[in-house]
Order: sequence, then structure tokens, then C-alpha cells
Amino acid sequence: EKRSQRQVIVTFNYRHAPYVTRVKELLDSGAIGEIMSIDFHWYLDTDHGADYFRRWHRQKKNSGGLLVHKATHHFDLVNWWIRQEPREVFAIGDRKFYGPGREKDGGRCLTCDRRETCKFYFDIRKEELNKKLYYEAELADGYYRDSCIFADEIDIEDTMSVLVKYSRGTFMSYTLNAVTPYEGYRVTFNGRKGRVEAAVMETHPLKDNRVHQLKLFPLFNEPTVIEIPQERNSHGGGDQHLLEMIFKSDMPDPHNHRASSWDGALSILTGVAANRSIAENRPITIDTLLSGFRPDKLRSVPCRTSVAEAVKPG
Repeated sequence: EKRSQRQVIVTFNYRHAPYVTRVKELLDSGAIGEIMSIDFHWYLDTDHGADYFRRWHRQKKNSGGLLVHKATHHFDLVNWWIRQEPREVFAIGDRKFYGPGREKDGGRCLTCDRRETCKFYFDIRKEELNKKLYYEAELADGYYRDSCIFADEIDIEDTMSVLVKYSRGTFMSYTLNAVTPYEGYRVTFNGRKGRVEAAVMETHPLKDNRVHQLKLFPLFNEPTVIEIPQERNSHGGGDQHLLEMIFKSDMPDPHNHRASSWDGALSILTGVAANRSIAENRPITIDTLLSGFRPDKLRSVPCRTSVAEAVKPG
């Protein structure tokens, strides 16, 4: 950005979904006052979750693990919702289900001798896109899209817990589990004036196909349930709004949906710090990951300021 004098826009599509925007509006309104703590739990089902362990994502050297390539969207949501920056991170994580030690490595689904009985069997040739994009390209690149989810080379975690402290003192307890019967998330905000509960179940046998609900529990007053129609478009209806924000320069942005490179850095650094915390079994301060930058400048940077403007070589 400094070299080009241009601004990078990070496409955090979750920000743009009407449901999460309504969460932000409720928090910004002061309905629960100063936010003291957050409980955030993300669930990946045995379809989507398992898929990360078939593909190139399964090795941390390629992907950074789920705390980077998946949770960066979740960490950005929190930064954006509460308008704070992460300061300190402590995490634990492990392979509880996928990877070596649970089942014999079958190599790949297509040639595995247990493909008739394995609940995780994935037919690379069943869908035309996978067949053409991956199966028919194997001779060219040697990449198998249907690698065994119990392979020895898998080194990313499937079960993780993260504690984060933010710039104005808010605490977050976050979990990511890649082995659940359904997919979605639950997030709760505890404030000095009350509590907000939000939940989205994306693949659930008991899923309500009409509305999402937000629940507001004021201290000493009756609760309120806010119903929000479900969006049918991708990523909870966020993709269309994201495209408009990128390509229509005159689009108003009252909720700061547009994400800068600094926003991207803040979200991914939470995952990077969590990975290091797991490896070293200790809390990690975000500033220690920013060698070459001036921490005093970083602390004063608003989230909309780009990295190029905000930080200079130390």
C-alpha cells in the first residue's frame, strides 16, 4: 500500500450479512452497555469440517490451520462488532478425531479398501466440478482432492479453545470444533446493562428455515426477541452487499463494512498468536508478533486506517 499509494480491501463477507449487521446495530446502540465478555462457539459438521482434513489445508505449513484460514473470519467479526483490537491470546488445541492414531490411513478415498463402509467416503468423480477440476487434473499436478482424513501427515487441530483480551478490556472465550453433527455458531455478549444472544444454524436437522432470532436480555427488564428473515444468498446474504461495497464507490458505509488491510492483519494475528500459544503453552501478546513496527503507533490506530498509514519501520 505504501509503495502503490492504493488501498487494499479485504473481503470479509461475513461482515455484510444482514443478521450480523443487526447484531452490530444492537451493540452500537448501547442496548447492553459496555461489553465485558463474549462467548463465541463455531461448529463445523462432519461434511464441511472433514473436508479441511482431505485437502491441502491439512498441513499447517500450507494453511496455518483452522485458527488462521477459517477463524480469521470469526475474529474479524468480533473486532468489528465491538470496535476493539486484540491484545493478548492464550489457546489450547489438539487432534481429537481426524489425523493419525484413530484409523488406518487409506491413502485416498477412490482406492481405499474401506470405501464401502467408511462414513467419510468422498467420491471425487460424483460431481462434475470436482471431476474436471481435480480428478482429471491429477496427472498434471499430482494433487489428490480425496486424501484420507486419518493420514499421518495431518498436523492441524480439529478441536480448539482460545481466550482473547481486547484493547478496552473485553474478554472473549472462543471455541472451534470440526467434528459436530451440524454446522453454525452461537455468540453471546455480556454487557453492563444486559446480554445479547445470537445463533445461526446452517446445517441442522431442527433448523428453522424462515427466520433467525436475536435475543436481548436487559438487566432488570423483560427480554426482547428480534426476528430477522433468513437470506437465501451465499454467506447469509453477505456476498451481494460485499460486491456492491467493492465496486460501487458511492455506496454509503455507516457500519464500517469495508475492511482494510489493517483489519485483515488484526484478525489473522489472533489466529497466529493462538497457534504460537498452542505450540509454546503460554499467552502471546499481539505486539510481540509485530517486529519491525512501532507498538505505540499500533495502539492508536483506528480500524479503518491502513497498515501503510498506520505503521512505519521501527
